[in-house]
Amino acid sequence: MAVLAISAVTASACGSPPAQTRSAPHSPSAAPPISVVRDAGTGQPVWDIALAAPRRAVAALSDGLDTSANTGQSWTVSQPSSFLVPASLDLVSGQVVFAAEHGKVFRTVDGGRTWQSLRPPSARTYAVDFWTANAGVAMVPDRTGPSSGYFVTRDGARNWQRFRVPGWSLLGGGVPATPGGDLVQSSVCFAPGGTGWAVASRAGGVSVLVSPDGGRRWRVAIPARLLPRVSPALPATYPVAVAGCTGHAVWAVVTQWDQYGRMRAIDLLHTVNLGRSWLDVARSFFRFSGVHPLAVPAPPGGPMTLPTALNHIAWLTAPGPSAAWLGLTDSQGLAEGYAATGNGGLTWRLRSFPGSGVCPPPARSATGLPAQHYLVALTALSARVAWMVLAAKINAAPAYLYGTANGGATWTAITRFGTSSQQRLPRTGTCSAGG
Repeated sequence: MAVLAISAVTASACGSPPAQTRSAPHSPSAAPPISVVRDAGTGQPVWDIALAAPRRAVAALSDGLDTSANTGQSWTVSQPSSFLVPASLDLVSGQVVFAAEHGKVFRTVDGGRTWQSLRPPSARTYAVDFWTANAGVAMVPDRTGPSSGYFVTRDGARNWQRFRVPGWSLLGGGVPATPGGDLVQSSVCFAPGGTGWAVASRAGGVSVLVSPDGGRRWRVAIPARLLPRVSPALPATYPVAVAGCTGHAVWAVVTQWDQYGRMRAIDLLHTVNLGRSWLDVARSFFRFSGVHPLAVPAPPGGPMTLPTALNHIAWLTAPGPSAAWLGLTDSQGLAEGYAATGNGGLTWRLRSFPGSGVCPPPARSATGLPAQHYLVALTALSARVAWMVLAAKINAAPAYLYGTANGGATWTAITRFGTSSQQRLPRTGTCSAGG
């Protein structure tokens, strides 16, 4: 999925907000050459990537859909296309994957070897979230016309109907979240098999709902009294997002804003039992006055504290009910850090990127990653195995694929996506805090 970062207040010192100073980006030069180069043009080369199996992966590039059968060591164009705006991947299983871009929807049922073009509900269709090869929802982001909002199909996109939850209004704050590479500003999330989650409002209050049967029946999983309300001054700023739904588990990002659109606090909630109980597993370091208290218990050791520079949970990917990776950026999308858990958020491995100004500084610095690069995509197979795509510039080649097999302690460069004229990896930086 394309990145939708949550805006937040950053800080330059542990004692007070608001301004964060940054050094100039490092130039991607003076580093050993990379052996695998996929020439995908000079524009944004990679929109999304998904690990479908230990050795098999799918990538949405600006010139089509690619597959790799050898852990990213080589790539094959399996579906030529032209993705001029962000394209997203929706992983249902190791064999069933969907790809969507404005007005285009593709499906593979053989792990990306072949693709079928499907009929979207609108030419403005932005993303899809399927729970079987035939049943899923689509997002049309323009809320001003009759063909906008969420739509559902149960017959492989031959027919679409408006997706509704009787008695509730679905919040439109984002695109459908997928279990393979999730965005954190999403209002709907379906797990493979049909367990669904939705953020909806009624009488001015916001609740999280859960469905056990593909959206036919719903019940309240987090009542409105536990969550902040939508600000009348900021009607487009949504306080809750759902992502990373797998089995009976889901993650909910609760963000609180002031009347000026500044983030006041952020909490990450997790459930593994269809919302019958929740834990507050991560909180922002700064929590300003006027923050709505969340009556949600914390783990025995307390929630993970997100250092100020890492307040923006831009990506959340959940390879299993208890495993998750967070991609953490600044307000501009520059990668600042990441966190991984294998026990449902009871404990985390939190690390900063080289050169990031984390505060307070408990996060260890990553090894093998470049400094001052934008986070393009994040995908994972487990709490230890993950891939990350980074780029030195927004909407410009090249982009770099890195992989880890030890929970993010060290990373190895795999592929450079972009023009073949640039043959070197970006220089790794030196951590200025938290190393």
